[in-house]
Amino acid sequence: MSSSSSALSSALARSGAKGDPAIRPPPSQSWRTFLTNHAEVIWAADLLVVQTLTFKTLYVLFFISHGRRQVVHFEVTAHPTAAWVWRQLIEATPWDRKPRHLIQDLPRETTSFYFYSADGPRPSGSCLTSCMDDEGLLENFSHLSPSAPTVLTHLEHDGGQVRVVLDGRAGRILWVRPLDADEPESSEPITVQPGDGVVPFTPLHSMSINTSPTVGDTTGFMLAIPLVEVRRDDAQRQIWIRTRRIGEPEPTSRVRAPWGYTVKLDAGALVVEIEWIDRMFPPDEDGYAPLTNTIWTWMNIGPAPDSDTLTRYLLAAARRLDAAHRQFQRVRERLDDFDPSAPGPHARLAVFEIVGDIETAVVALSRAIDMAAKLGTLVPISTSLPASVATEAVLLTELRNAYEHIEDRAQGQVRSKPDPQALTIFDWSSLFQDGAITYAGYSLRLSDVPGLILDTRTFLKNAAAAAKEAVALGATPSPTWATLD
Repeated sequence: MSSSSSALSSALARSGAKGDPAIRPPPSQSWRTFLTNHAEVIWAADLLVVQTLTFKTLYVLFFISHGRRQVVHFEVTAHPTAAWVWRQLIEATPWDRKPRHLIQDLPRETTSFYFYSADGPRPSGSCLTSCMDDEGLLENFSHLSPSAPTVLTHLEHDGGQVRVVLDGRAGRILWVRPLDADEPESSEPITVQPGDGVVPFTPLHSMSINTSPTVGDTTGFMLAIPLVEVRRDDAQRQIWIRTRRIGEPEPTSRVRAPWGYTVKLDAGALVVEIEWIDRMFPPDEDGYAPLTNTIWTWMNIGPAPDSDTLTRYLLAAARRLDAAHRQFQRVRERLDDFDPSAPGPHARLAVFEIVGDIETAVVALSRAIDMAAKLGTLVPISTSLPASVATEAVLLTELRNAYEHIEDRAQGQVRSKPDPQALTIFDWSSLFQDGAITYAGYSLRLSDVPGLILDTRTFLKNAAAAAKEAVALGATPSPTWATLD
């Protein structure tokens, strides 16, 4: 006959007898005692509502360590979602940093609290970043554990033998992966002892976005983003991953996806940042990298509704800036190679080619900056044109107008009226003597051009990110400027 201690205590109470203290449940510690005993391993989380001066409502989520009252992580959003909160938890617990208990203050009328423990039972999907059950891994791959010392070189996979190499050891677990196609054979054998667990995995470095549904078709390739591991569920043979964020430390090894596991992404796990796109092509010696592909890729990954006008506008500005960079590079190269002592026809040909390149370069750069300056009238953005660019915009406009209406200047006219400054556009002496393009009292030094182009590029890239978000939130592109000569 069996009975619970609570049932027996109840029977004794009804009979008037005192229950045996030995079978009474032990008293539980108070909430204050719990906090005091575990302060060093407790984090608290809360979501605050903040009103801005413009009456906008923002939500602030933060995590604080009880032990030292240290803010571990915080983030602000205007649109909190469950996926956003979960992502903040992931961001707050990279690698091995985690609390034993995470608590959340609830309203007074709530009589319970939520916590995620690294020790006890965990709700499905609520495990912290590094809560991984290695025992589950060992059980799943127990058939690979030897009963005697052995040297491992190959594993059977998909009906064939795969050459494997040791990627790392963690306690009793040996992580092994297939030998890469261009990787030399390892001279050190993989020695496996009884009790060791061999876990073969597929290394995942990045996730690619492709417009083609055909595997292996690179013509539709758009972007690759590095990956990091979030958590693992060995019972269900599942692994969750997410994209790595710009500025986040680079992992020392690739994501380890054990063979036979399903790889999953939570909502919000795939985040595309324009900086990843911008890193696809290395910059030149002057720090400039082509911008047009960055803009095109950014605007076409998850395009915002009604963004065609904005996309065309940004692409046109980026193409002109890329063209201006190429032309000014060519001007610098030709000026470096220019030999004034060369025979007359050769020297004159070089001069005419340099001046021709400058004309097209100035026009392209001025038009790119003009479009950048007017972007804010097409769609509302918070990004401002750098002062270094704005101050040179007037100068470039004067030079551009002179070159685009060179037939007018050749007749000593500006806008079909005689002007004593018109012919100064044909004075090239300062270009070869001082490295400056001059006209009517204006002067643009070639040494200032690389910085001007880089500042314009940074603005257009940041403005593209802001403008796409603005259109996604409902702003409608509407040109309101007038075309000026």
